[in-house]
Amino acid sequence: MGAKKGLSPRSSSPVAGFAKGRFRPVHFIWLLLLGMFFLSKHCIIFLGEINDVCYGKSFSMQPRAKNSIDHEHALDCAALNTENDPGIDVKVHNSCVAPEFKMNVHPTGDLVSRFIRSWGCFECSLVKKFMRFLAQTPPDTFLLDMGANMGWYSLHAAALGRDVFAFEPFQKNYQRICKSTTILNKGFDDRIVVFNVALTDHPTTIGFGYVSEKNFGGIHVEESDAVKTKAADAVRGVDYAPGIQLSSLKDVLPTNRPAVIKIDVERAECEALGGALDYLHTIDLLYVQIEWNPAPMGACKHRDAIFELFRKNRLTPYQHYPIQDVWKPLDVKEYSQWHNSWLIEKVGNYPFIDIAWIRE
Repeated sequence: MGAKKGLSPRSSSPVAGFAKGRFRPVHFIWLLLLGMFFLSKHCIIFLGEINDVCYGKSFSMQPRAKNSIDHEHALDCAALNTENDPGIDVKVHNSCVAPEFKMNVHPTGDLVSRFIRSWGCFECSLVKKFMRFLAQTPPDTFLLDMGANMGWYSLHAAALGRDVFAFEPFQKNYQRICKSTTILNKGFDDRIVVFNVALTDHPTTIGFGYVSEKNFGGIHVEESDAVKTKAADAVRGVDYAPGIQLSSLKDVLPTNRPAVIKIDVERAECEALGGALDYLHTIDLLYVQIEWNPAPMGACKHRDAIFELFRKNRLTPYQHYPIQDVWKPLDVKEYSQWHNSWLIEKVGNYPFIDIAWIRE
């Protein structure tokens, strides 16, 4: 069959289209793809996932004593067998944030893994601000990574030589952290302690909701009688996990030291922080990054106590706007109005925003 009149095979490129005065939708798509490729090569991802180029100096590893804890919920990563689920090892190099390190990620279509494998980064603006702040804090400042996933924040902090206490109840995720710390990065097992528990405001047993290979980071915990009466063949980290109060670890975690927190526990931030309050009053909080879900946090029974803790530590809340990559201050008195005004993203039925409470 011959080509239609006025449309030759050669006119399918944007250049040919322009040259012959025939700009068609296919040409726009070509230009859009070329533009996205050009931007991606310069570390700029659509919707601000990575939105600038930074050639700052690398930070040097600061030698410290071994960070270790003897506790029933502290994983012995060296003894964890990952041979049946080896994952994929990638190199992470971002001199803007931390020295180069290696990371074990999921081999499937997992969202976070895809970003890290393709671009070497995830939540780049957030982690850059977080780690730049951490790099300027006293050397004994440590990270509480509440909802560690595969250890993206934990590994950056360890690369800066900081102690890390990572909390992740889902087996596929904490296996990735353990391989990254014990096999891929020399000395990281001296920095990172992994707890395979969920953080709650009362002792319990939890199950997992939304288990999808497309986004293991979107898994949320859920408490139910069925989980509490789990079958004898249930597997910890796959079918269930202990839910504990972080404050129950106050005898083994550091006290009277500066700390930063990253918390992303899929709508359970209220319970996780509520169960941590007693312990958090024993440390000097400098920075708290929260994936804030306005609906559950608005109804949070611990909200006033959490806000008072942050006020006591002289922390000011800022909301991140990814497209512009700007941080705008928030009024604590207007917390009920905090929402994602530039784009409504959905986690279940709840919009979420990223908020950093910062010591200035």
